Order: sequence, then structure tokens, then C-alpha cells
Amino acid sequence: RTIGIGAFYVVELANYYGLSLGWLNIEKSVDDTLRLRVTLLAVAWALKDLCYAAWSSQPQRAAKAADALLALSQRRQRDSAAAATPRHTEIEALAEWTAGIACVTRGRLTDAVQSFDRAHETFARLGQDHHAAATQVPRIMALSLLGQYDEAIACADSAPVS
Repeated sequence: RTIGIGAFYVVELANYYGLSLGWLNIEKSVDDTLRLRVTLLAVAWALKDLCYAAWSSQPQRAAKAADALLALSQRRQRDSAAAATPRHTEIEALAEWTAGIACVTRGRLTDAVQSFDRAHETFARLGQDHHAAATQVPRIMALSLLGQYDEAIACADSAPVS
């Protein structure tokens, strides 16, 4: 995903400076709406990665990344409603996933489980089964910390095997 987004911007930059890329040349430039959506998605994934990288050693940093992603998601929802454009549900799923991590770092384990469930449902609805499954890993931990061992085991047992 990151490589694809990076490649998109390399092509855009080359086109901007008038470099010939053969079959990769994009006539005029990519629509601003598409550019904005790709950029927002790249920022959302970067914030999710930052949250994950920090949650076990720098919980405050993880929570700030999650809060920033939630603000991005909420802003995107408001902008979509105002412009009558489709919402970006992948960003919403990422926001729920990181909100769950932030809840874990803040000791709000029940809220964390609910956030992981919402992220799982959204990713599954988008057909992103790998990401849906990945949201269940921290959910298992939160359930275990809540003492809900049977549910944690059931969640682990239902995980797809690659």
C-alpha cells in the first residue's frame, strides 16, 4: 500500500515537471478529489502505523496518533456530508482500530473491545479480510485483561489461518 501511494506521487511529480514516462503519463493531472483521497488515506495509514509502533513503549504518543486519526476521520465525515460525496470508510475503520489501541493504553478495555469490533466490521464490509483479522489481535488481549477468557479464546480460534 505504501509503495503504491509512493508510486502514485512519483508519477504525479514527474508529470508536474513535464518528464516523459511513456505509458505512465497522465493527461493533465489527476483530479484534485482523487489526490485528496489518496493523501488522506496515506496519512491515515501512517498515523495507524505510528500508533502501533508506539503503543507498548510510548502509550501517550500512541494515544495522540489515535486522536489525530479520529479527528481526521471526523473531519472527513463532515466534509463528505457537506459536499454530498461518499465517506471514506477505510479511514473510519483505521480510526476505530487506533481508538481501540488508545483505549487499551488508557485502561478503558471495554471501550477498546467495542472499537476493535467496529473496525473489524468495517474492514470486513470493505472486503479487507486481512485487516479485519488484524484488529482482533489486540481485541484478544483486551478480552483477556478483562477476564473474559472464553470469549478471547473463541476470538483466537475464529481467526483465519494463512
